Amino acid sequence: MQLKVSVEASQDEVIRLNKVIQVLMDRAERNVNLRDSDFNLFDRAVTLEDQVRYRTARNLKRRCVETRKSPAIHVKANPTSAT
Repeated sequence: MQLKVSVEASQDEVIRLNKVIQVLMDRAERNVNLRDSDFNLFDRAVTLEDQVRYRTARNLKRRCVETRKSPAIHVKANPTSAT
């Protein structure tokens, strides 16, 4: 009995996933046809903004680590520590 329920649940999940796949394929095809629609332009702008924010944060973190490792920068930043 439990195996039958599991098979039915699996079949239902396959059907659900196939519906999701079809919707995503339809959306992708529609997006190709509407490349310069207002929504796609907005979506691209948001995506680019996220990429810029991520790269800026990554570069800032890298620069902070480099700054902490460089003794010459510490001397310039804190001249009293050289005494």
